[in-house]
Amino acid sequence: MYKPVPVKDYIRILTRKRIPYDEIIYLLTEGYDVFIPDMNRKTASYLKKKLKEMMDLEVECKPAEYEGKVGYVFMIPKVREYFKRVVETEDST
Repeated sequence: MYKPVPVKDYIRILTRKRIPYDEIIYLLTEGYDVFIPDMNRKTASYLKKKLKEMMDLEVECKPAEYEGKVGYVFMIPKVREYFKRVVETEDST
């Protein structure tokens, strides 16, 4: 139901955050994992689906905690594996 709020009481207005798709796609394709704090499961699932459509690549999304904040981490397994091999090759030379 509803509840009337006295004018003197403080109400914190919650706003939707815009998701910076271009920045996330850039970071993912550069081999970074992207952590987004304060994201619920429904939004994370939507973002995963949207990124997969935009990039035509498989995107993984897992609940995570980073620097004391809870959220979701997004990653591309194929890009991650590629960069892992590049780093291992550089280390062995």
